[in-house]
Amino acid sequence: MGKFVLLFLSFLAIVAGCESKPAVDSTKEISANTEKSPASAQQSKEDSQQEQEEIEEAFDWTGEWVFLSDDNLGSLKIEKVDEETIRYHLGGSVINSVNGSSYANVMEGTGTISGNTITYTNELSEDCGGTMERNGNIITVTAANGACHTPQVYLDGDYIKADSLKEQSLLEIKNGQFLVRGISMWDTPSTVKEMHGNPEYEGPDEEGFYEWIQEYENKKLFISYSNNQPDYVHTEAPADVFLPEVEKLSGERYTSEDSNYIYLPEKEQLLIYQTKAEDPSVITLFTAYADGNFHAGVENGWIVKEE
Repeated sequence: MGKFVLLFLSFLAIVAGCESKPAVDSTKEISANTEKSPASAQQSKEDSQQEQEEIEEAFDWTGEWVFLSDDNLGSLKIEKVDEETIRYHLGGSVINSVNGSSYANVMEGTGTISGNTITYTNELSEDCGGTMERNGNIITVTAANGACHTPQVYLDGDYIKADSLKEQSLLEIKNGQFLVRGISMWDTPSTVKEMHGNPEYEGPDEEGFYEWIQEYENKKLFISYSNNQPDYVHTEAPADVFLPEVEKLSGERYTSEDSNYIYLPEKEQLLIYQTKAEDPSVITLFTAYADGNFHAGVENGWIVKEE
């Protein structure tokens, strides 16, 4: 019992010793840790300015820029003459969707760089200078005189640097709809260019099946448009790349004699794919809206839902 009392008194002494320490003001400690001296704040500001200057200095105006237009197949090419001077070639073409006539417009000359802006002159017409103002990887071209444009071909607008374009995913579902090579059924010709650059052909379908088309032959990518939005996006992919991706997708699955279907009822969209007849190692695929043919096929039993 005496030993127990002794131990208990020792414990009280330790507790009393702990309680005798002065309390630490936590607000002062936080304040001390977070407060910066004027010199430190100034240094942070200088570091930020230096970083911004390095970004500006590293920017390269030279190269090819893609015109983000829905109906104008245009581009801007810039070559650097020296640290403050460039040469440029600006051009575009439009094909009339009604009569098939083709129109073009060209400007070229030199420009002077000042910060984020190039002030350019047009050697083909003295009154047709203007500015090129950049914001990140976009240049906005504005001619000083509206008469510099032909009635059919305007070149004012946004241009994206071609070598800044990123590779798009082959296939995914986003916001409840299919994306093929990044393209949804809600995109426009200009947003497709923002992802893939200029197509080899853009204009009315020469065979008359579609209102407007873009053909990216090198990418095996074809898009048709109705009212400026895709109604059909077609591409190809190696089977060993495509098949693992398609297995990840949600949606109702159907099969027919020669094709496979994934159906998104809420958006009435279809992904249809099949093995390429000439090359079994390749899958051809396209997205489209589910029309009467699909629903009739399901009702009549030649398109069968998978269980």
